[in-house]
Amino acid sequence: LVTRIFGLLLQIGAALAFAASLSLWSVHLDSGHLLAGLFLGLGGFFSSWTYWTLPEARLSHEEPLPLVMGLWGAAWWYGTWFFWAGEQVHPDPIFLAAILAALGVWSVLHRRATWPMPRYLAQFTVVLLLCSAILWSGHPGADWGWLGWPLALLAQFGMLFALEESWDARVRGWVHTLGALLVAVLALREAHRQTIIHLAQNGSWADAAAAVTGILLLIVIVYPRLDWPLRRHFAAYLRAGGALAAFLALWWIGACFVSGNPRPLPYVPVLNPLDLTQALVLVTLAVWARKAVGHDVIRDPRVERFLPAVLAGWAFVWMNVVVARTVHFLGDVPYALESMFRSDVLQAACSVLWSLAALGAMLLGRRRVLREAWMAGAGLLAVVVGKLFLVDLDGRGTVARIVSFLGVGLLMLVVGYFCPMPPKGKKS
Repeated sequence: LVTRIFGLLLQIGAALAFAASLSLWSVHLDSGHLLAGLFLGLGGFFSSWTYWTLPEARLSHEEPLPLVMGLWGAAWWYGTWFFWAGEQVHPDPIFLAAILAALGVWSVLHRRATWPMPRYLAQFTVVLLLCSAILWSGHPGADWGWLGWPLALLAQFGMLFALEESWDARVRGWVHTLGALLVAVLALREAHRQTIIHLAQNGSWADAAAAVTGILLLIVIVYPRLDWPLRRHFAAYLRAGGALAAFLALWWIGACFVSGNPRPLPYVPVLNPLDLTQALVLVTLAVWARKAVGHDVIRDPRVERFLPAVLAGWAFVWMNVVVARTVHFLGDVPYALESMFRSDVLQAACSVLWSLAALGAMLLGRRRVLREAWMAGAGLLAVVVGKLFLVDLDGRGTVARIVSFLGVGLLMLVVGYFCPMPPKGKKS
């Protein structure tokens, strides 16, 4: 016991001496610091292995020490590589190479040793790779990334294929989920950057390219073709699809506040990169949500019930955004909330659009005996009537206001003739 305590105190003393050799306000590591930090990591790994292989020599209160010393060694090993690489000319590929070299060692030790630490570190490697992909300067294809990242993905999924059967099912699933997120981060960042470099400097094209990449990845997840890993671990990849879906949803919301100039192409309503991509995002999110509910990735039963209403609301917002962009480009109205609100053309177009949406909802409710859809359409029609008197009358005399009154009036006649309230029934 005294010998073990002395050995632990020696490692703590070495760590304090290492820290004392550094600057107080910044961490600058030279080659000597690199070797010292790596030896501290090796000391932690050796202590962990020794404690594990000699269980009869440790007391009951020393049971956590194999894991604690293994984590101590890993912190020194990866931390030293990280800070030393930061001082070099090409820090990102150096740290990535260190991660991959360590992954190879952990994979070999995982197969040949009963010591569990290599298994934990092999499983944790995907977290390090994901952080590296997020923090990689420039874009993933830059600075030797075009070579390093394909090798990293090959090593990560090769390790998974070779070793995952010996892992706990929950851990295996989360490693697959994080691996899918790693692929997504690399693909999204690279698609965005390559679009800017080769196609257009316009940000709307680059944003649309990143979103389309996310859509394609989500489609690959939802409709898998590969038996391994996609079909065999379908729930894990659907869970990763949830992060992609969240990204696409946030992108969709942010895109609503962007005019989306498609230069060098002319603006065509709906048939432009931003409008089309937003529409594809809605369809893809709907498909993913239905799959996620069906495979218990989303366990709340209310999601399936309210999903059509939520998607209908988002589609309604999208139609309004398309109208606003059309007025902006074709009517020379600034794409700002105050300018749009004061535009007679936009107010008239919104009145007609809302009436058409109400007509569609009421027709759907009548055909399928869905009183909720019919009531939603009726409520929207009531909002249109209120808008006509409270907002549109404020600009009476303009052609746009006259058109909106006539258009809404005709649509209300159509509603009254074709869309009476559906009867109560089981479907309602």
